[in-house]
Amino acid sequence: MSMGRYVGYAISQCENCTHATKWGDGAGRGWQCKAFADEIPPEIVKGKIAHDRPIAGDGGYYYTPRIYAIGTFIKTERKRVGLTQVEFALRSGLGLRFVRDLEQGKPTVRLDKVNQALLMFGHIAGPIPYKEQTE
Repeated sequence: MSMGRYVGYAISQCENCTHATKWGDGAGRGWQCKAFADEIPPEIVKGKIAHDRPIAGDGGYYYTPRIYAIGTFIKTERKRVGLTQVEFALRSGLGLRFVRDLEQGKPTVRLDKVNQALLMFGHIAGPIPYKEQTE
């Protein structure tokens, strides 16, 4: 199956989606997506629209979060605001070990500490629908 590409910075939506993969071929780095054969629409890449429901031309694929999306979200947002893991740990009141474990997708972490990390970016953990999509 051909996959659309985007050269440039990663955004949380694509980075956390099961249908997107990173690529690099010497000419640049970016994202490939099963949903768009030619190119990921710039509105999605730039975060202007969310691809959490079908969009014309997406072939039935849309944003499906990876299981470890919270850790990836924290890491992406932390880097976006220019904080190291040490700086983030100090500002959030969390331990460095916890921050590292969370960003690396440790499956067993304390929910209160997860929310403490998420609140740094104005979010909290909550129930969201999870839909398995078949290829």
